[in-house]
This record gives sequence, structure tokens and C-alpha cells, in this order.
Amino acid sequence: MEAKNSEIEKQTTGAQGTRTFRLSELTGSIERMFARFYSEKTFPVIAEVVDHKFYASKQHHYLALVEKDEQCGNIIAKVSARAWRTGAASIREFERITGQRFSDNIKVLLTVAVAYHSVHGLTLIIKSISPEFTIGALQQQRLLTIERLLTECSAYIRRDGEQLITRNKELPEERVLQRLALITSSSSAGYQDFQHTFDTNKFGYRFQIDNYFTPVQGATNAEEICKQLNAIGTSQKAYDAVILIRGGGAATDFLVFDDFEVCRRIAKLPFPVITGIGHQKDETICDLVAKWPTKTPTKVAEFLIAHNRHFEDALLQFQKNLVIKAQQLLANNDRSLAAIKATVVNKSRDLLIRHDQDLMRSRQVVLNNSRELLLRRRTALGELSAVITSIPVTRIRNAGNDLKNLQTNLTSFTRKYLVNQRGYLGHFQSLCRLRHPNNLLNKGFALVYHQNKLAADTDGVPTPGAITIRMRDGSIEAQTLSKTKTDGQ
Repeated sequence: MEAKNSEIEKQTTGAQGTRTFRLSELTGSIERMFARFYSEKTFPVIAEVVDHKFYASKQHHYLALVEKDEQCGNIIAKVSARAWRTGAASIREFERITGQRFSDNIKVLLTVAVAYHSVHGLTLIIKSISPEFTIGALQQQRLLTIERLLTECSAYIRRDGEQLITRNKELPEERVLQRLALITSSSSAGYQDFQHTFDTNKFGYRFQIDNYFTPVQGATNAEEICKQLNAIGTSQKAYDAVILIRGGGAATDFLVFDDFEVCRRIAKLPFPVITGIGHQKDETICDLVAKWPTKTPTKVAEFLIAHNRHFEDALLQFQKNLVIKAQQLLANNDRSLAAIKATVVNKSRDLLIRHDQDLMRSRQVVLNNSRELLLRRRTALGELSAVITSIPVTRIRNAGNDLKNLQTNLTSFTRKYLVNQRGYLGHFQSLCRLRHPNNLLNKGFALVYHQNKLAADTDGVPTPGAITIRMRDGSIEAQTLSKTKTDGQ
């Protein structure tokens, strides 16, 4: 093999470089070089898994290993990899220890051998995989997320010893948790367990649940969970609590619940959050920032039932205490009322006796005074009756005399009045005869008419205009040319 490589090297560096090679010769030389330098050697490699395919019938894994730039996420190295029998067994052990399915987008520490094939090119053969590295990487990422939350969300997240204190944890709790918003996958077994626990609770409690279904497994679904949390926050519904649940799974299946954006939204959500997203040994950052973390969906349902049962027990106990207090108060009041009744009866009896005595004395006084008053009134009435009887007779007699005098005077006065009035009438007759228009016309006066109306002054006569002048023996039709006022002179 070394001789062939040497021969190729000589041919490659021959005179004027005119020697050409078949591709198989070149790739064969590379393959022999890799076999010489990398055979029987293994290398620990940290990389991320992509393009993974598993053929269960052959127990073979086909994948690619990549390294990404920590700043921008671009791939800076990529190599195909295979896992045969030994590597596949190590992968199964990895999945058993970590609870994580070997799949894309997980960062792993592998022990690999380097192989080169003229047809398939460069390939890394997986010999073993370290479960401790993957678990440690997840924990490291979790700590970094917590520190980021404390730094960027200090307004509503702070550390208190080993605990995280969030705005959500400090929300007041309702006495009864009944109006609920549920975030989970509609097809998850955890949701079925949760609903079954609710439906079969022995107290017959009923809950108003609005479902916000979304995939809840895998780090890539963080954005979908954030959308549902945003939808709850903007729903304008007054939920008593928000529930986030899923069943158990591998450690990396819970990465979505360590996502920074998911945890940040839970920490400041205005409704108390209850989590039930793992088995007994799993705890996520969502559990640390939520108000009520529990372990499983069933535990969430049991918590809600127990919470409402506690309120009902307190209410029933309050009812019992109220009944007891009411009975005690009624008993005390009965005794007080009995004592008051006896006192009232005794006092009333004494008061009635005294009033009876006072009434007897008052009755006797009233009878005596009434008798005296009636005697006085009878005497006064007799005197008044005599006065009343005599006064009308006298007044009627005087009125008759006055009436006779008035009749005599009225007859005399009427006769005199008629004589006087007759004289006045004669005088007025003489005046009327003297003032008759004919007497005035006979004396040389004339009457002026305009349009058959008597004109008493110049205002009734138009200038120029037609007038009629009436005289003693006839009338004259004339035309006015002018008029002059004399102011009655």
C-alpha cells in the first residue's frame, strides 16, 4: 500500500505535471491515507444531530453531525455519521438513561471513528454517546435562561434565596377556581387524565374550561405556546386560573418549558398559572415562575378539586359555626326575653293597679265637678233664656215703630221729590225749545253739511270741496276755496 502511495506521489510530482489520474485512483489513495492515519483511533466529538434516520429492522442510524456558530447560528462544520451495532446499543442506553429520544436538534458528546470510502466519502462511525454531557448541557442552558430572566425581567421576576418570586406568584387567589383556561395538546394522554379526574370527582364539581390547544412537546413549539398565552391575556375574560399541562416524557421534551419567552409570559400573566408538565422528578423553569406548580396533569386536577373543596369545607364549617352561634344567641335571647317578660308583667300589673286607683279618684272628681258645672250652666241658661225671650219682643216693637216712621217720611219725601222733579222737567223743556235748530236758523245762523254729515268745525270741511249750507227757508250748494281757523273766537 505504501508503495502504491509512493508511486502516486511520484507520478503526481513528475516532470511537467502531465500525468492524469482516474478518480478511483485518487479516492483510493485518500482512503488508504485515512486508513493509515485514523484506523483504530477514536475521537470524542461535541456536535448537534441533524437529518437523523433510524431503521429499526437493522438497528442502524444515519445522520449528520454539525457545529454552529454561537453568535449567528450558521453551520461551520458538517459530517455524515453512522451508528451500527455498537453505536446503536450505546444510543439505546443513552435514551434509557436520559429519557430523551435520540433525534434532531440535540447536542451530544460522541466517541467516533473516522472512515473514508471511495464512494460514500468521509463518514464518522459512532462508537458511544455520553448521556452525562447531554443532561449537563440541558442544565447549563436552564441556568443561563434563569439568569436572563432575572436580568431582563427584573420588574416582575426576582430571586429570594433559592426561589424565584414573580408577579404571577404574587397574584391574589380566588376562593373558588372555576373559570379556567387550559393550554395543552388535544391528543396528549395527560389531557385525557386531567379531564377524567375532573369528570369523576366525587364532589360533583363542575368547571368552565376554555381550551387553548397547541403542541406542547419539543423546543420548536415555544412560539405556539406563546401565541396561546397572548390569546388568553387579550381575551378580556376574567379567568380564575390558567392551566399548562402535558404528560411525562424525555428530559429534552421539556425544553419548551424552559424557553425564555414562554417563562417570561407566564411570569407576568395577570391570571394565576397552574403547571403540571412532568413526572415527579422533572421541574422546569415554568414551574419556578408559575403561582402553583404541580407534577402531573392529574395532580393539577386534584389540586383544583382540593382547593374548591377547602372553600366548601370552610363554608360548611362557617355554616355550622353560624348555626351554633345562632342557637346560643337565641337561647340567650330567650332567657333575656323571659326575664324581660316577667319584669314587664309585674311592672304592668303594678302600673295598672295605680292607674285604676287614679282613675277612680279622677272619676269621682269629674262627677262632682260635672254636677256643679251642670248646676251653674243650668242657672246661666235660665237667665239667658229669660233675656233671650224678652229682647226679641222689644226689638220687634221698636222695629215696627221705626218702620212706620220710615213709611211716613218716605211718603212725604216722595211727594216733595216729584214736585221738584216736575219743575226741573219744565225748565229743561224750555231750554230744549230755545236750542232747537229752527230757533237758531230764525236768528240768522246756518248749518253746514258735507256729504250729508253736519260739520261742527273746519276739520270736517275739505278744501276745495262741495258743501251744503242750510238756512231758515232753504239750502245753498257751495264750493269751498279756503278755510281759516279762529281758535273759537
